[in-house]
Amino acid sequence: AFVPSPPRDNWYQSSSFYGSSFALITSVSEDGLTNIGPYQLSFPFEVIKRRSWMVISRPSSNTVANVRRTRKCALNFIEYSREAIETILKFGYPGQPPAEKMAYNTFRLMDSPTPGRTGDGYPQILADAFQVFECTLDVERINENPILRDSTSAHLLLNIDNILVKEQW
Repeated sequence: AFVPSPPRDNWYQSSSFYGSSFALITSVSEDGLTNIGPYQLSFPFEVIKRRSWMVISRPSSNTVANVRRTRKCALNFIEYSREAIETILKFGYPGQPPAEKMAYNTFRLMDSPTPGRTGDGYPQILADAFQVFECTLDVERINENPILRDSTSAHLLLNIDNILVKEQW
């Protein structure tokens, strides 16, 4: 039998079963530190002529503020492990300052191996990831599209500049 599931904030997590992958997005906070935020609502957006990714978030998240300011981020994909999930859950609490959130971090951060993608607002990436998408926010296309621009959720349309994959994959 089916039973109703009442609507709640973050309905896709709290009121439904929506199986999907997630990305750990690294971005640079105002104080210049790499911040990590988990995002389930992230998925391929364009797959033929362009490589782009869509992230949907609360507009008040640290990641959204960082990416809108620097226009840069990296989507880090990791293999499942129970220990990693416990850390990721701690990253997901809204309203935490980046320094407080990063106190939970058990992931190894490293500079990008891509020439020109260190310093100046470029985030570090997770050495523990099996794949990383290095991205740039497409501000022009967001501003041109009223659905993306005027939504009560934040839509980060990210152009994928580089895809890094661990050699064994």
